[in-house]
Amino acid sequence: MMIFDGSSYEMLPNYSFQVSPHVPGNLLSILERLTTFPTKASELNAWWVEELGTRPPTKKHSDPEDEPVEHDADVPSETEDDWRKFFEDQPTDTEQTPVGGGPRLHTMTIHQSLHSLASHKAIFTRAWLGLLPQLSLDTGESNRALSLRVLNVLHRGVLPHLTRPILVMDWVSSAVDHGGTVGLLALNALFVLMKEYNLDYPSFYTRLYGFLDRNVLHLKHRARFFRLTELFLSSTLIPMPSSHLPAILVASFVKRLARLSLNAPPAAVVMIMPFTYNILRTHPSLMCMIHRDDDLLDVHCDAFLVNEPNPNLTKALDSSLWELYTHKIHFHAAVSTLARIFEEAFTRPQYNMEDFLDHTYGTMFETETKHKIRKDPVVVEEPSHEFTHDQFWMYS
Repeated sequence: MMIFDGSSYEMLPNYSFQVSPHVPGNLLSILERLTTFPTKASELNAWWVEELGTRPPTKKHSDPEDEPVEHDADVPSETEDDWRKFFEDQPTDTEQTPVGGGPRLHTMTIHQSLHSLASHKAIFTRAWLGLLPQLSLDTGESNRALSLRVLNVLHRGVLPHLTRPILVMDWVSSAVDHGGTVGLLALNALFVLMKEYNLDYPSFYTRLYGFLDRNVLHLKHRARFFRLTELFLSSTLIPMPSSHLPAILVASFVKRLARLSLNAPPAAVVMIMPFTYNILRTHPSLMCMIHRDDDLLDVHCDAFLVNEPNPNLTKALDSSLWELYTHKIHFHAAVSTLARIFEEAFTRPQYNMEDFLDHTYGTMFETETKHKIRKDPVVVEEPSHEFTHDQFWMYS
């Protein structure tokens, strides 16, 4: 597989995708099936060709004049521009030679490469770096579908096994800028690059704030977005100049979601309520947004700038969450019940968001039909007939 992936990289730049547009999809079908990857050399123990499982001989140090010169076609010449050099880390002053005296990646034979974990990672990286530039999001719906498949596996099945994950930064950033479902899924990979590999992306929260529109509450990946947003708004997961996110930044997200809840389906409002409660518990400085009684009734004087794209400039902290208060009279009992939690003392522990993320109209209807009535309804007198004679009228 490693040899095939390396060859595929060399084929991609020379391929005419107008003649064979299926090539990127075929390569992706192979790569996304690699659900496991060796993490240590001892795991390189399964071979399609059993003879290749034999360990390559180690070169013994001896007098070069006594050894015959062997011409191996697999060993590149000194002047050859070998692609494997690109994936090798530059040695420091204290590490001019590899540990243990082993050969550098670009000097290995194919047999040696098969038994080298670093070589496997270099081939894997090269295959993905050859594929991603071919999946331009501006070239059609087919590439968009392929990009969605890539983004579903990129954060967990690709980035941890690349030699330098930061190399995919440009493609991931362009996917985030594309917006929509593609951009939403790309946030996951971008978050991994920032958290695990120290990627500097100053406009991350501005991009994230831009996804908060009425469409996000109707997307297929709505639950995944809320999971990620809860992570992103946690104060210690992404490196910041201070140990906590600015209160005005978090307030913008809470206020924006509250405003969107006015036109959201009940299943989405049921997610927004506990999500907001958890954020207020994590950031007590936002409690003023639910205790500003003087502004609660005058919604026309709301200080919140709903059309401001920068979450640091929305003046959300000067506003209130009056939108959540209106849900106390929501037609759905689950929504109206959750809306009342903001009037109680915040002694309840944080909600487990997994209990609310997968709700739909179907699940909410099923819950209501299975709900057992604890008390019998009040007895009322049934009318003997639907209408009396006096209730009928007709044109003269």
